[in-house]
Amino acid sequence: MAKGRSKNYHGNVVVYLSDFDNTSDYLNYVKDNNHQKLAREIIKLFPNTPVDYQLSYYAAENYGIERDPGWDGDDFDPDPVKGYTDIVSFKPIANYLMNHRNESNAKKLAGVKKLLAKSGYPAAKRDNLSGYHLGIYIVNNVKTSQSITDHSKLNWYGLIIGKPSS
Repeated sequence: MAKGRSKNYHGNVVVYLSDFDNTSDYLNYVKDNNHQKLAREIIKLFPNTPVDYQLSYYAAENYGIERDPGWDGDDFDPDPVKGYTDIVSFKPIANYLMNHRNESNAKKLAGVKKLLAKSGYPAAKRDNLSGYHLGIYIVNNVKTSQSITDHSKLNWYGLIIGKPSS
């Protein structure tokens, strides 16, 4: 038997981006995991913008908003995004999702649509985006083994788009 990682993400509560190998691996997780319903709905808002694993990693690590039992709320300047140009951060959406983390997914999605339009990305523009890729990482109000004892839930929201540089 060869050493490796399980690709069965269906039942996992949280899988961190460092646990994936590539875009296909990450998309299988988003497609199959019970806790990725909101991510799947947000991806549908960008019908012609493929999800990219590396850009998703940047979205989470550099532009994301995270809350877990150890979160201190500090904000930081993002590291440069390598391999992409024209980065558009949807940090107000990440903030909105964090501030409304206890709302239903339907209410969150309605808020995301409204904020996308306010940011200059209404449905018509998103439908016609060309050459951009989507970076998305959503951990949406899930209980982890640590949260069982302290009654908190893990949340982490990151959303950006960018053009791959040749």
